[in-house]
Amino acid sequence: MLLIETLRVALQSIWANKMRSSLTVLGLVIGILSVVVITTLGNAAQADMTSVFDAYGKGKLSVGLRHNNDRPAVYRDYFSDEDITAVGRMETDVFAVSPELSRWMTMSHGNKQMSIDMYGVNQNYHEVETVDIIRGRFLTEEDVLGRRNVMVIDEKAARYLFGSTDCIGEIVTLTTGWHTVELMIIGVDKLLDSAILNMAMGNYAYGYMPITLATRMDSIDRYPMLLLQAQEGLETNIVGERVLSLLERRNKERDMYRVYSHEDDLSQVNEGIGFLTLTVSGIAGISLLVGGIGIMNIMLVSVTERTREIGIRKAIGAKPSVILLQFLVEAVILSLFGGILGLSIGGLISFGIVGALGLPFVISKGAIIMAFVFSTTVGIVFGVYPANKASKLDPIEALRYE
Repeated sequence: MLLIETLRVALQSIWANKMRSSLTVLGLVIGILSVVVITTLGNAAQADMTSVFDAYGKGKLSVGLRHNNDRPAVYRDYFSDEDITAVGRMETDVFAVSPELSRWMTMSHGNKQMSIDMYGVNQNYHEVETVDIIRGRFLTEEDVLGRRNVMVIDEKAARYLFGSTDCIGEIVTLTTGWHTVELMIIGVDKLLDSAILNMAMGNYAYGYMPITLATRMDSIDRYPMLLLQAQEGLETNIVGERVLSLLERRNKERDMYRVYSHEDDLSQVNEGIGFLTLTVSGIAGISLLVGGIGIMNIMLVSVTERTREIGIRKAIGAKPSVILLQFLVEAVILSLFGGILGLSIGGLISFGIVGALGLPFVISKGAIIMAFVFSTTVGIVFGVYPANKASKLDPIEALRYE
C-alpha cells in the first residue's frame, strides 16, 4: 500500500508541473535517442555486410605479391599460366582458380565516356568472385583461348552509357595509353545487394575481358594476382597455406606472397564499424549525463518548493524513509519516462533512416536493455541526493519555511 500511495503522490507531483517535467527529461530523451539511432545504424551496416558475405564471400581467397623493401618483386615472381594450372590441379582443396590483371581504361560509346576498372580474367572468374549476370553471359573458355574482343560490364556502366541494361551486342571503345580496342558487350553484371558497398563505390565502374586479350594489350604473360574458390567445407586458412606450399615447391620464394580471404575483409570492416559505432555512441552518451544532472537539479528545486509540505508530512508522522522514497520514485519515474520516449522516437527515426538507405532494420536488444537500465540508474543516482536532503529536513524549520 505504501508503494502504491507513493506512486500516486509522485505522479500527481509530476503532472502538476508538466512543463518542468517535460524539460527535465528532454536531455535524457535526446541522449537515449541518439544512442539508439547510432547503434541501430551500426547493426544495420554489419548485417548488410554479413548478408553479402554469406551470399558471395565464403571460401574465396586471393594470392598476391607481398611488398618487401629488402627484396623487391621482379617479373619472374609474378604468376605464370603454369602456376595457374598447377593450383587448379589441387582439386581436393581448390574448386576454381583465375588470374586477375587490372587496369583503368576509358570506355566510350557515342558521345558518352567514362573511366572503368577493367579486369582481365579467365572463364572461371565467376566461380572465384562475386559475379551475378543479369543480361547475356559471362566469358567462356572459347573467349579466352580465342582472345575474342568481348567484355562484361557492370550494371552501373550499362545504365550510364545506354540508359538500361539492354545493351548486349553493343560495341564500345576502350582506350588505355596508346592502345585502343573495340569490344562487344556480351554480359551485364548486377550490382551487389549491399547498400553500404554500393554507396562506398560511388561512381566506380568495372568490367571483365579475356585475360589473354588483356595480356596482349599490356605485352605481358604473367599476373600479379590469382583468385581461387576453396572446396566447400574446407578452412580457407588451411587451403591458403597449401597453395603457398605449392608455390614454394615451384621454385618461388614463399615469403614473397601473401594470402587473404574474404573472411578477413569482413572481420576488418565489422571491427571498424563496431569501433566507430561505440565511439560515436560514447560521445552521444554524454547527453545522458547531462539529462541526469537536469533531473537532479529539478528535484532539488522541487525539494525547496515543497519544504513546507515536507514539514507537514513529518509533523503528522511521516518517516524520513517515506519522504526519501517519494522523491526517489519521482526521479525514477521521470528518468524511465525519458528512457521509453527516447527509445520509441529513436526506433522510429532509425526505421526511417535504414529504410531510406535500403539497409536491414536490426534494432539492438542491448540498446533496449541499456535504455531501461540506464534510465533507472540515472533516476536512482541523481535522485538520491535530493531525496536524502528532503528526508533529513527538520520538521519545525520546514514548517517555518515560506
